Amino acid sequence: LTYTGATSVGGGVLALSGTNSIGTVNGAGTFQISGGTTTSQGITSSGLKVTGGALTIGTTGTTTARTSKVNTLTVSGGTMNIGNNHLIQESTAANLATDYTNDKALVTGGAITSSTLTSNTTLAVGEAGDILSQLGGTFGGVAVDANSVIMARTLLGDANMDGVVNAADFVILSNHYGTLT
Repeated sequence: LTYTGATSVGGGVLALSGTNSIGTVNGAGTFQISGGTTTSQGITSSGLKVTGGALTIGTTGTTTARTSKVNTLTVSGGTMNIGNNHLIQESTAANLATDYTNDKALVTGGAITSSTLTSNTTLAVGEAGDILSQLGGTFGGVAVDANSVIMARTLLGDANMDGVVNAADFVILSNHYGTLT
């Protein structure tokens, strides 16, 4: 399947397997990859499931990062490559610690990766309330609340995940020095 326009999933599940290249996916439904390889230009949906195969977001050769935003995120039995893009998982105060722990495990375990990593970059995961402000803020050009988990490829030492290493990162480091958070 090759499709360059926007795909709206109004409800239910859009499930793909095989080799697919699609534009953006958005809507209240769930986008699921169950096998093969799929490339999408961005995802804004209620749910994202990669239960097999591989999902790549936004590898068009452009240096402009895109931001995908989902409410629920499951990667089990497959992989997800976010490239140089941003990923937001909206959560709730009650679920934030669990969602953060799960998302961090997906990154450290290699289920969520970035093909654009270099020797001075990393794939970072954080809680928006800790990284941006206690109220949330803007991440990758998209408004997020404090109960969101944010992910991006960024420079080593870039504590606030804004793409540069500067004094603002040092302030975060000094505020958390000697703690586990």
